[in-house]
Amino acid sequence: MTKTVFQTLAALGVAAVAASAIPAASPATATTQTQSEASVTGSARVFYSPAPDDDVRFTFDAHAVSPTTGQIPHPADAQGTVRVYHRVAALNLTLWAEGEVNCVMTSGRAATLTAIVTKTSPELSQSWMGKHLGFTVFDGGDDESVHSLDQMGSTGPVENLAKCMAGNPNAPVMAPAPFFTVQSGGYRVEPA
Repeated sequence: MTKTVFQTLAALGVAAVAASAIPAASPATATTQTQSEASVTGSARVFYSPAPDDDVRFTFDAHAVSPTTGQIPHPADAQGTVRVYHRVAALNLTLWAEGEVNCVMTSGRAATLTAIVTKTSPELSQSWMGKHLGFTVFDGGDDESVHSLDQMGSTGPVENLAKCMAGNPNAPVMAPAPFFTVQSGGYRVEPA
């Protein structure tokens, strides 16, 4: 294996030397760097232990895109939508809320994101509108039986969420560890 690694490094070194001998491409033929994007997408029904018969779903379409080409986005470079759906079986009642994403931070298969509630079902308008929601998502993939191994956690609605990096006004806000297991559907986390 050491020989293979050495051969690979040697080949890369030769390619780098050869590439440095090639004249720089003209602006018309040079490839442009793409913007880095961190994202959390997908929709899933989670197991809600206080009321196992309830249908509780979270949907994410959250993206952080750097305004500067080739740079990793700051968590506050976020946009997108979060949707919460809760069918309360005992009351035959459907509640929902939608929020505007204001923070996305990813690392590997895990993500933290936050949103401010902008729309709700009538029953939630007084207690949720304008409040903060925080989420964590773990993209666990699928096992061999095609069951999702994803997990997610949520907090809110609250007036404010604690900053995760004290003293930094652009720092992302916190959310809890992912404590809900996914029953159906799933999430995809794409790090920047």
